[in-house]
Amino acid sequence: MPNFQHHFDAAGCVALLRRARGALAPGGLVLAPEFVAEEDRPGPSLAVMFAFIMLATTPAATVYTPGELARIFAEAGFGRAVEFAPLGQTPQTLVVGRP
Repeated sequence: MPNFQHHFDAAGCVALLRRARGALAPGGLVLAPEFVAEEDRPGPSLAVMFAFIMLATTPAATVYTPGELARIFAEAGFGRAVEFAPLGQTPQTLVVGRP
């Protein structure tokens, strides 16, 4: 699910992830490359700048923090802990959700 969550508010993300969870095969997982901001949002700078773009160009989108994404995934039925892995030299993080 590349680059989707930042286009929606939290409720929209939960709805989208619930549908994705429902479509998973047993043992499947959701992989979502995303811009992820630090918990108090001082950085990373590209994620914070992207959050500003989302704020200026969409009704309710933003860049989420790890804590916010963990809550969104949990509310969508991903019971296991959400994992976060940097994607090398890119400004994005791989968010991994397991039901």
